[in-house]
Amino acid sequence: MFRGLARLFRIGQWRHYVGTDLQGNCYFEIPYGLEYRKSRRTVKYAVDKEWSDYQPNDMPPQWSAWLRRTRTDAPTMQELQGEAQRVARLQQNVARLRIAYADEKRRIAEDNTRLLSQDQRLPAPTSQDTLNRAKQPEVAQAASAQIDALPAQPDFIPQGRDGRTGYPGQLLPREPTESELEFERKREAMARSPLVGLKPGTEADPGWKVHDWTPASRRR
Repeated sequence: MFRGLARLFRIGQWRHYVGTDLQGNCYFEIPYGLEYRKSRRTVKYAVDKEWSDYQPNDMPPQWSAWLRRTRTDAPTMQELQGEAQRVARLQQNVARLRIAYADEKRRIAEDNTRLLSQDQRLPAPTSQDTLNRAKQPEVAQAASAQIDALPAQPDFIPQGRDGRTGYPGQLLPREPTESELEFERKREAMARSPLVGLKPGTEADPGWKVHDWTPASRRR
């Protein structure tokens, strides 16, 4: 009763009352005597017990920051309620994800069990199946030998007047025309190096040979 009256009339310690959190803890800021610029911030827990028994989660982090002077303004009740709602939504989402993860894990385990049971129900290979698998290389080798024994196909197949053959995409090579042959001869002549005639023993001078040369002395 006296505490309620002191809080109502703001006398004694309650004169320096700052605020309350959602757990019912009350926070105070008491000045240091004549040092009005300094103050002492303290908390009065709703449940009285030994200081060593209090846990960090007994106090909201906003009020804890205010007590440590890492926060200048005291948190409001609206801020504390909004933070509590956010934490509640986060916990619900985490619980929902855990349930979904457990369901997915159980479904994967059931699928693996079903596949394993299906593999176990498959009939065991018989001796005939083993014999057939052993004969597979021999059958493949015999088929390859039959293919090699087939007569070779001609490189070109005679074509009709329309230039088409009996197989799609196969055409006979045609003889080059005189103009194409002349163009090829000119191209080879132009590609030939002009220094070919300067080499000894070439077509330009087949009798030319290298001779020793001694420079003559100059007359004065």
